Formats: sequence, C-alpha cells, structure tokens
Amino acid sequence: VLEPPVLSAHRRPSAARNLRATRVLCAAWGLRMGGFASCLAALVLAGCLAAEGGLHAAAAALPEAVVSAVGSRTEADAVAAIDGLSLQDLRQLPFEQVERLVRLSWWQAAVAVVTKSHEARMDFTAPVRRAVQDVKKEADLLLKWLDPRFANPGTTPMAMRWAQNTTAVVVAARFAPKWEAPGANLGVFSTEKGRGHVDPQKTAERIKSMLRVNISARHIEAEITADSANVRKRYTLRLDLFDEVVPERSAWTLEFRRAQGSMQMSTGAQIPELQFHLRKRWPGTRRWPRTSPSDTNESSPVWWADAPGLSDNDTAALREGTPLVETALTCERARSVYCRAADTCVASCGGDTCPGAAVAHASSSRCVALPQPGNCSALLATFLDEDLEQGTLGGAMRWSNDAEAAAELFDLRWAAAAALGEGQEPLPDLPALALLPASVMDPEPSFTLPPGTALPPGAGAVLIFASNEAGRSLLACAVVEDRVRPPPPLGLRFLDEDPRRGVAGGEAEVNVAADDALVLGYELRWGRDGAEQRAPEPAEVDEPPIAVATAADGERVLRLALPEVGVRVPKGMPWLLAFSVGPGGARSAPAAVRFSDAAPPTVAAARLTATADAHPKARVASTELTVQPGNCDTSPGSKGRGGVCDLGTEYAVYWKRANGSKLGDLLGTAPAGQKQTLYLESLAMPSGATGLIAVSRNVHGEMSLGPTVEFPDNRSESASVWSDVTALAACTSGSVAFWHPLGTDEVAPMVDAMSATPIDVSALRIRGITAVALGRHGKRMALGQEDGSVSFVDWVGGRWSNVQTVAGPGAVTSLAFDGEGLRMLRGARFGQLDLWTLSDGHCTAHLTGHTDAVHGLDVDWAGGRAISASGDGTVRLWDLATGTLIRTMEVETVSMQRAVADWSASLVLVALADETLRLFDLATGAQLWALEGHSEPVWQLSADFGRARALSISSDRVAKLWDLESRECLLTFGGADILPIVAVNVSWEHMEALTLLDDATAVLWDLHDGSRHVERGHACGVRAGVATLA
Repeated sequence: VLEPPVLSAHRRPSAARNLRATRVLCAAWGLRMGGFASCLAALVLAGCLAAEGGLHAAAAALPEAVVSAVGSRTEADAVAAIDGLSLQDLRQLPFEQVERLVRLSWWQAAVAVVTKSHEARMDFTAPVRRAVQDVKKEADLLLKWLDPRFANPGTTPMAMRWAQNTTAVVVAARFAPKWEAPGANLGVFSTEKGRGHVDPQKTAERIKSMLRVNISARHIEAEITADSANVRKRYTLRLDLFDEVVPERSAWTLEFRRAQGSMQMSTGAQIPELQFHLRKRWPGTRRWPRTSPSDTNESSPVWWADAPGLSDNDTAALREGTPLVETALTCERARSVYCRAADTCVASCGGDTCPGAAVAHASSSRCVALPQPGNCSALLATFLDEDLEQGTLGGAMRWSNDAEAAAELFDLRWAAAAALGEGQEPLPDLPALALLPASVMDPEPSFTLPPGTALPPGAGAVLIFASNEAGRSLLACAVVEDRVRPPPPLGLRFLDEDPRRGVAGGEAEVNVAADDALVLGYELRWGRDGAEQRAPEPAEVDEPPIAVATAADGERVLRLALPEVGVRVPKGMPWLLAFSVGPGGARSAPAAVRFSDAAPPTVAAARLTATADAHPKARVASTELTVQPGNCDTSPGSKGRGGVCDLGTEYAVYWKRANGSKLGDLLGTAPAGQKQTLYLESLAMPSGATGLIAVSRNVHGEMSLGPTVEFPDNRSESASVWSDVTALAACTSGSVAFWHPLGTDEVAPMVDAMSATPIDVSALRIRGITAVALGRHGKRMALGQEDGSVSFVDWVGGRWSNVQTVAGPGAVTSLAFDGEGLRMLRGARFGQLDLWTLSDGHCTAHLTGHTDAVHGLDVDWAGGRAISASGDGTVRLWDLATGTLIRTMEVETVSMQRAVADWSASLVLVALADETLRLFDLATGAQLWALEGHSEPVWQLSADFGRARALSISSDRVAKLWDLESRECLLTFGGADILPIVAVNVSWEHMEALTLLDDATAVLWDLHDGSRHVERGHACGVRAGVATLA
C-alpha cells in the first residue's frame, strides 16, 4: 500500500486528472487492497493526494533504467531499454512518456510497454487512448489537405450590418454567410469555473491571430480562414466606401454578442462580431445613403440599438436631414469630379457647373474652393503665455476649425496687435511661425509655442491662415500678450473677525511689492501646506480670489476686505496667500500667513444635572442646575482647531429640543472652568422644550452643542384639575362605562380609574343607547335610546338605580342637562326638539322647526335660551320660556355638527360638515366670518371666547387650535396615527385638551405644541361615537 507507482514530478496534473489517475491506480491494486474505497483511503493516508499538486507531490527521483527508457533517441533503443526494465521500474514510467511513444509512431516500443504493463499490473489505457486519438486526428487532417478545395477554400462573403452617426460609420460583420446563420467554428472552450463554456478572451486571441484586417481612406477589408461544419471556408469582407474616411482615426474591434433564436446552441452562447469604427472625412448631419459608391439595391442603414456612439440626437438629426447624393468616390467611378456645394458630379470645376470651386484637387476627384474666412475681430483663437519671462513667450494656442472651411494647411504668422480686422496682414520679413497640416476631424486645432520663444519687435498677435490648393484665407487671430511674473508682496497680516467656526471675515493688510512697475493689483487666495515642508501652495487658480485690490501709487499698505457675509474656509486650506498680479493676470510668488479662526470654544462642559421641577404649574419650571466643567485631556476633538484648547469664559444655559438643539432665549450663565450651581425660578417652559442644555462660550461666540439633561414638567396642578373629569360612553357590547380617565378614586362599584368595568344596564331595561349626557356633578347620567326614550340613572346610596324614564318621538341624537340635572333638552333624529322637567317627568315645550337630526346643543339655562345645530343646514336660537324660535342661521345644504355660544357677546361658533367653522351674530343672524383648513367634516368643537381660542376636530382625527381674533390656525396635531375622537374637554386655563378615542382611550394633549402627556386605556369599544366628558 505504501509503495504505489507515481506520476512524473515534471508534470503538474489538474485535480480532475489526479482523481482519474488515482482511480486507475486503485483499480490496479483492487485485488490486493480489498476494495476501491480502501485503496482511495490508503492513498490519502500515504500522502499521494497533496492539497496543491495531487499525485505528483509523492514523486521521487526516477531510477536510472527508467531514465534510459525515457531518453531513448531511436525506437530500437527504446525497445531495448523497456525490455530491460524491472516491473518495479516500469511502475514508475511517466504517463507522458507512454504518450510520447505513440505520438512518435514507435509502435514496437509502445506494444512492448503495454505488454509488460500487464505483468506489472499497470494500466496504461488512458495515455495510450489519448495519444492514439491525437495521432488519428492529425492523420485525418492530413488526408483533408490532399483535397485542393480544403487547402485553398473558396471565398464566402461575411454577413454585414451598418449604422452611422454625424461623425462616424459603424460596420459590423459576422463570420457567417447570413446574419442569423451558423458560421465559423472559432470558439475556444474552457472548463474553468465549472461547466464548459466558450472563453471570450481566449477566443478573441485565437481570432486575432487568424484575422487579416485593412482600413484605408476608400475601403475596408477583412479575411479569416476557419472550419465551418467540417468544411474549411475563407470568409472575406471587402467594402468600397461611399465617401472617404480617416484611417488614422478609425479602428476595428472584436465584440461578442449573445446568441438569439436558432443561433443559441447553449445557455449563454456568444457570437464573435468584427466591428469597424470609421471616422468620416466630412462629418455633418448629411447622412450616407449607403456604404458603397455604386448605386446598388443596398438597404438603408439599420439603426441598431447597440451601435457604439449612436445617440438619440444623432439618429434624429440624420433621419431628418438630407442624405448625400454623390461624393468624390462616386464621381471618380463616373470619371467626373465632385462639386460639394451642389452635391453632384460635374465634368469640370468652376463656371456655372461648380461656382466658387474652380480648382480640381490633385489627388482626389473633387473641386476645391478657397477656405472660408473667419471673423478675425471676434478673436476666434486663444493664447496664454506661460513663460512669464519678459520678452519671451511659451504656451498653447487654440482656434476653431469648421469642416466646411476645407482647410488643408494652417499657416501661422506674426502680426501687430493694433487694428485687428479682416484686412490684417502679417508683419513683413518674418518667417512663418508654424505650418501645420489640417484635419477636418479636429474641431479645435492647437499649436504649442516652446517656452523661451522670442517675441518679435512690434508683434502683438498671431494670424492663422487656412490654405488649400485653391488659395489662402485668414481664419482666426490671437492676441499675444507677454505675461511677466511681477515681484511678490513684502508681507501679509490678517485677523479674523467672524465668530463662526470655519468662516473668515475682516480685512487683510498687504505690504506692496518693492518695485511695483509690473504690478497691476493684488489678490487674496486660500492655500494648502506645501509638499515636503515647502512653502504653501495656492488652491486651484480657476477659483475666484477671496478679495482683490488695485495697486495705488504711493500706498505701501493695501487693505483687502473680505465679503461682509464671510468666506467659508475650504477644507485642507489653512493658509491665506497674497499675490501681486501683473499684465495678463500673471501672479507673483505669494506672501503667506497661517489662518487663525476666531471661533467659539472647543471644549464643552462635562456634565449637566438638574433637580426635579419644583413648580406645580404646567409649563412653569423651578430647578437647581449643576454644571461640571470639561478639560482638554478628556474632551474628544478639543484640540482640532490648530491644537488650541479653549474652555470658554462661561457656561450659558438654554432650554433644549428633543434633538438636543437650543430653544428660546438665554436662561442664565455661570463662569467656566470649575463646578457651578445655578438656581432657576418660575421660568416659562416654551413649546417643544424637553430639557436643558449648557454650552461653553467666549467673546467670539458659543458652541452649538453641550451636555443636556431631560426635564419633565411638574403638572401636579393640572393633574388635580383633570382628576375630577368624568367620562361616560356607550359600549359596543350594550353596556355603559362610567369612570374618571385621569383620576385615582372609584366612582362606582367595579368601575375604577384605569380600567373601568362596564356597567350592565340591561337589568335596568335600557337598550340601544344613542346619546349620553352627565349632570349633577357627574353623579347623574342620561341615556338616550333608539326608541326615543331617555333613562336617568343616579348614583344613590353606593349603588346605581334607575330613577325615571321619559319618552318622546324619534331616536335620540343629542342631550343637554342643566347644572343640577333637573331639566333636559332632547334632540331627535327627524328634527324633534323638546324640553323636559325631571321633577315630574313632563315635556314643557316642543321646539319645532328643524327637519333633520339635531346634532349639537348649547343651552343658557340661566338666561332661558338654547342653540341647536341640525343636519338640515340651520342653527336655531330658541326662547325656552315660551318655546318659540328667535333666530335662524342657515348655510344651505350643509349639515351643522356642533355649536358653541358666547351668550354675553351674542355670538355662536358652528362646526360644519363642509370642513369649515363659521361665526354668526345671534342678534342679526348674519355670518361674520369662516375659518378654513380642515379637509374633512368637523365633528367636535370647544371654544373660549374670552381667550379668543377654539379647538376643532374633524373626522380624519386632525385637531386644529384657532385664534378667533386673527382667525389664524395656531397649531395642528393628531391625524391618522390615532383612532377617531368621540369626545373632547378643554382646560383653557392650562391650555390642555382631554380627548376620548373610540376605543375609550383617554389622551391628554398640550395645546402649546400638540404633544401627548398622558394616555390611558379602557376596556370599552365606544358605540358610534356615543360618549361625553364632563
């Protein structure tokens, strides 16, 4: 087991090949090993399968006899050496050498090895079969070469598609006779990363080694010979072009496209595609109608989506533009010349046949016109002297070139700067500055003037002429200004006056240069640290300067003022640099000063603590604060500003918002640097305040952040107000819930403040409750029912009892009690409104007039008046003593939901289903104004006319607080995140509102900011909004 045959150490087989070799060895040893699995395990234990190299890792040096057999030079020597091998040596014969015997056609030697392998119990099946298959393949191929048609296959035209844009033509060809047909077998397969697939990179390398491509100005050609369906074919492409292209700007690439339809032989199959990118000699929106000069039946260009550079704009311009009719190449075939102006072939240039182009080009069949002149006064050329030495120039010159100008050569000449215009002539007796070949493909040609080029006397401009065989025209002009580096400023001082961190403000003082003859002005810029401790370097010169000043005669110190709004200090720019500015904007070496930011402190206080609020009134605070100072050793980032540690001079205390930011005015200060205590007495707590913050500050300002402490408002006074409020609700279960939502005492057996147990009123024969009301200090409740009756239940002697029941027509929709619960006003579904005295259970008056349900009631029992709001679109004022109607206020077709009266001022505020609140004058019945803002009908309303405040709640659960004097909405809260609100009670003194939701949850709202302070649940689902708070 521990002496297996080994593979050659000179060959590094793959893991898959190692596994195959292992199986061969185990098959040979199977009889001695007791099974294949045992053999495989033994090989692993023996180290034959190493992690990196498989079986070759166990190879040892080959015995001398094996080396002799391997290195034989003739077949006879190999046979002799094999016959002399022992069986042990034969087991070490490498597989590659067995394959070599077959590939050399040494058949006797191969037979000798195979014969002897049976005695050695070795299996050479794999190498022998592999070598025989390779030899047979080569032999079969040699037989094919005997056929002249195989050796010299006929040509097969490549399938082709083409597209174009304004500057180029794209031609795509496939190695197949038809675009979607199978073609040459060129794929190189790979098994890397799992399943077999075509390797695009290796396939591209193979194709490029076989492919011949040529691009000239007039035609393109390509040729490749390859197998196709067991037949050798020569695929060719030769395309004479419709118009000239620029070979040096053209190229070809090899792309791979995903196969489609019948071409998709396997998942992810890709087809090689030869693409030519041909730059048009004459770009423009006039498209090629075809690719070849001959007028064939060739189809129009295919606007295929994946053509490179084919934008939507190009496609639209070419489709809408006029196609070319002729070119120099099409005219050459007709033995004529091309007139570009007329887009036609002519017999000769000039005259009436081709006006303006009288010269025939020497090497192309086209007429040449004089280059179109440019507008020299517009200075279509630019030059910037970068030499910065007096009397010499250096830098790049650029100008515009239109293809229609037909320039073939650019001639650059010196000229005087004065009176540049169309008649400008170059300076005489001076050679050309440069002669440059023109390319219509370059819209902005350039010429670099070498540094140190002498500026000729009198020269101040360069004239650029465009020339061709027809002559020369002035194309563009460039003013040439000799820029000279001015002397630098002698000094710079700056003191930051802006207290904001990272913002600079104030004036910089610049000591002007010693010799200011070449100085036109000064400018201030930001700078960065120089590399390798060199002088500071300026920021990007394209950025505008921070400040500028013009040089003034006699002044040795200039003041450069920064903008009043301040200048943001760029990141990584700690220097201010002052430059002298000379002719042409040339800058001197800078004078520098490191910027010191006049900013607030860098070290915050370490900790802030506060005692509990000692003031019982809501939104009024009294507390004792303690501030622990910070220090430079423990405050993170405290030395970030130039390594400076600034504790500040004092701590400033403010209210804070929930996000930690300051809120409101300063509350107090204390000296910084040591532990301090502050006493705050009876301070108003602003809306949105959740706690306190202490920030460090100095003469420049204060920090935006600091230690905070949460500060809960002591609402004990407010809590005592709400503890007596009683809630009454009809539950969906048919029972009634009666409890103190924010109290702690019981109001009835089995009814507590937190989770009242509903009262089963079925024993009292009360069913179908549709309206409720509370009277007699919350000890009497009225329960209106669907059958029109009203039952009165009292808390008497520690138990509930049914005192009496009165009945009227129509289901009850609204109820109102007097203070003692002795009188009641009942509103019903069909507009019935009646007054009852409960001492004898008699109806004393029927108030008739409404035609729809009465939704809201407000009664002045002392004054004997009542207001009713109805679904019939009216609000009515009644005299309860006589039962007569005093006034009707109407909004046509709009249901009135609630009404609140100011009896002393004779006003009534009404909530309507049209999403508005309206104020009416009770004396005249006139509408005074309306409030808009809700997006759903308004169901709940409460108002305090003395404080000019009202709270309205719409059916979408949105609550709005209104100022009745300014008629503005002061606050909006609630919304879809809460359940529908069925009852509301407002304490205007404390600016708090208690609402009851339809799941009997009580929520206490702060009307200063709309925040929730208390929320308590209850085990009752309120039936159709039948509930009240009193």
